Amino acid sequence: MLCRAQRHPGAASFGALAVLLGVLAPVWLAMALLPDLASLRPQGVAKLEQRFAQRGYDLAAVSANRAAVPRLFLKILPADWGRVSDAGRRKELFLLATLPLILRENERVLSDRRRLLALRDRLAGGGWPSRRDRAWLSGLAADYGLAGADLSRLLRRVDAVPVSLALAQAAVESGWGTSRFAVEGNALFGEWTAEGSDAMTPRARAADFSHAVRRFGTLSGSVAAYLSNLNRHPAYRAFRRRRAELRALGRPPSGGALAATLTAYSQRGTDYVSVLRQVMAENDLGRFDSARLARPRDAAAPSERD
Repeated sequence: MLCRAQRHPGAASFGALAVLLGVLAPVWLAMALLPDLASLRPQGVAKLEQRFAQRGYDLAAVSANRAAVPRLFLKILPADWGRVSDAGRRKELFLLATLPLILRENERVLSDRRRLLALRDRLAGGGWPSRRDRAWLSGLAADYGLAGADLSRLLRRVDAVPVSLALAQAAVESGWGTSRFAVEGNALFGEWTAEGSDAMTPRARAADFSHAVRRFGTLSGSVAAYLSNLNRHPAYRAFRRRRAELRALGRPPSGGALAATLTAYSQRGTDYVSVLRQVMAENDLGRFDSARLARPRDAAAPSERD
């Protein structure tokens, strides 16, 4: 049964985005040079597997830290995804397809986090934020649902989600990519929203519920919204608090350590947490918590997200 997530909060205001556009042009220019070579849209599962093989993309090598994850980003699931009858093959392909998407979004968030930490250290040393810094902080605070640019509160929100946890939730919420929401709406994480043009109505929705599941233009859009949801929504304060505690102890946050904080993600509560832990254990997803994207090699325009 597909688990249902909490409703995802609204996007940042156009005003905040305008500020970001004005002050982050050099950063965006650098991003434009990243080799997000593929917004992959292969004609079928076999072609997708072939493309991964051509780049030497292999889960065993990645999990053993022998190889970085290629910057190959699947735009939508192949039309014949549901016809993959072998469960092991489907799971492996799902992990291959979603891992780069999760790593790329974490990479973006951690880039902002590093800038925040550098600014915090500069201020602690007696420095002052520049006008550009203040504008950037204002826009970032708006993006993360904060009324003011409080560095300590921002650092609690601007952080990565453990890869093992994101993979497990994507697998559970999308049925390893087989759910209608994933196939028709690129929705990997089952986020609730109000009914509208960007939403899909659950077929088995209870009569006393009025929610829908948010639709996305790309799989990347779904991943970005998922991270934003965990980093912004009041329902996930415990998640952010525990992640910050682990950071303070010098321990990298892991999926196993943070799963227990997500009882609010699904109506199933603690049973949902048990399912996540089972999926992480059975598929050894913790091996991907230290996975990394390949370094940029070629200049290319950034891939469309959503």
